[in-house]
Amino acid sequence: MLVGLRPTKIFESYVIARYMAVFIEPASKPCNRHADSRDRGFLLRHLYSLLVTGAQYPWLCFRSSPSFEDLRRPADGPRESINLPVVIPMMICRVWWAARAASRRISILGFDLSEALRSLKPQKHVGSLERRPDEDLPWVADEPAIGGPLFLDTSVYLDVLQGRSPVEVDRLITYRLCHHSAVCLSELTHAFGRLDPKHASTKAVLETIAATVEDIPEHRLHAPGAAIRGHAGVLAGLLFRLSNLPKGEGHERGFVNDAMVFLQARQLGASVLTGNVRDFDFLSQIVPTGRVILYRTPVEARSS
Repeated sequence: MLVGLRPTKIFESYVIARYMAVFIEPASKPCNRHADSRDRGFLLRHLYSLLVTGAQYPWLCFRSSPSFEDLRRPADGPRESINLPVVIPMMICRVWWAARAASRRISILGFDLSEALRSLKPQKHVGSLERRPDEDLPWVADEPAIGGPLFLDTSVYLDVLQGRSPVEVDRLITYRLCHHSAVCLSELTHAFGRLDPKHASTKAVLETIAATVEDIPEHRLHAPGAAIRGHAGVLAGLLFRLSNLPKGEGHERGFVNDAMVFLQARQLGASVLTGNVRDFDFLSQIVPTGRVILYRTPVEARSS
């Protein structure tokens, strides 16, 4: 008999199934090292057929978690002594099923909500956030050319492409290692569906964006995982509540993207380079371990 595995589960762990084949013994027979080799060969041949074709052999399988009583009580006979070659794979199966359950939680979710709530503590944040004075913020002009890696926000791409990025920003992205987010990639490619193809300037704009996207090194493009997305949802909701912004104006959706970029950079040990001063100032107040480098375009500087 095949203990502890359902036929539909065999292909999820071929290595363990192969290992368990060594211990297979008929359920109605006690442990016998000198069992008929023809019977053993018959069982192993059918096990091989089960592994390869996935055929349903109910008589080969117990339910997913057999008990010792199941092993001691054959289906058509009195209780017998525990068959050690059967007990051993049963223990292996139980360990395998526990590991499989944990693996399924990681692969499907990859996110621990209780851990995120312990980390961010949204219930402890009350009142509202206020933007800090400029002199208390980390500005690009104060950064040396040589330093830690950068994580580029969407505002950097747009300002560079439109020729309005400050000289300090151009210098920093020239000399430092730059990482890119798949979140910003989606915000850039959004233009391919949004812009009117009949407009005179659409073709040139899309060609410029396409060239920028193609220049992003694949090994430096990072997609947020389930854990980052889960944390970002909590962080974005907290940011929206504390910022006292009006509902229904798209701020919440933008905050989710900002939070993912912020948390990705924190995970990589990089600093977010961004022109979005307000939102990333708020994010760094909520999560002080995240690093940001802020800038304003020359037009914004003149108007402020």
